[in-house]
Amino acid sequence: MHALKNTWYQAAWSNELTGEHSLSRTILNTAIFLYRQSNGAVAALYDRCPHRFAPLSAGCVSGDNVTCGYHGLTFDPKGQCINNPHGAITQRLQVRAYPVVEKHTAIWIWMGDPSLADPGDIPDLSFIDDAPEETRICGYMHTNADYQLMIDNIMDLSHADYLHPDTLGGMMTDAETNVWQDDENICVHWLAKNAGATGAFAAMADDSNRLDISIQVEWQSPT
Repeated sequence: MHALKNTWYQAAWSNELTGEHSLSRTILNTAIFLYRQSNGAVAALYDRCPHRFAPLSAGCVSGDNVTCGYHGLTFDPKGQCINNPHGAITQRLQVRAYPVVEKHTAIWIWMGDPSLADPGDIPDLSFIDDAPEETRICGYMHTNADYQLMIDNIMDLSHADYLHPDTLGGMMTDAETNVWQDDENICVHWLAKNAGATGAFAAMADDSNRLDISIQVEWQSPT
C-alpha cells in the first residue's frame, strides 16, 4: 500500500488510554502498541517482539516498560531491550519506537523518518480544547473504502438531503455554499437560514422548529 509516512496520523483518542489500559492499532498496515508510562506520557512501539515476533500487546506493561508474554524480554519506551532472562542483550533485541504526541484530546503518531517529526506540523485543532467537553463527539466510523472516497464524501455534503434526510439532511440543497482555500487547506461552508430542523438539530430549535444551521468542513493537507 502506498501511503504518506512523513506526516502525523491520529492513532487514538486520549481517553482510550486511561489507567492501565493499552491499545493495539494497525496504522499503515503496521501493528502499533500504545501505552502510558508512569508519568502519563504515551509510548508507541512496533507491536512485535524481535525474538519470535509475538505481539507486545499480549504481554505486560509495568511502569515505563513492556515485557513480552512469550519469553519475558523487557523493552523500554524507546524500544531498547533492558532485560533478557535467557542471556545477553544483543543489538538485534530492540523494537522500533515511533514519535508520539498528545494534543487536542488525541494521540498523534509519526510513521516516517523520526528526524522529521515536528509537533508543530500537527493540525491546529485548538478549537477542540476550547469547546466544552459535552460538545465533543469522539468515535470511529469503520469504512471499507479508499480514503480518497471518504474525503470526497465529507467535502460534498449535498448528498445528505438524500442519504440522511432524517438526521443531517433536509437543508443542504437550498443552503448558501461557499468554498475557499486557506494556504494548503480547503474549506466548505453551508448556511441554511430559517431552515426546518431535522433530527440532528431538533434539540436546538425553538417552538417553531426553525433555526439557522451552519456547517463547515475543512480538509487539511498532510504535506
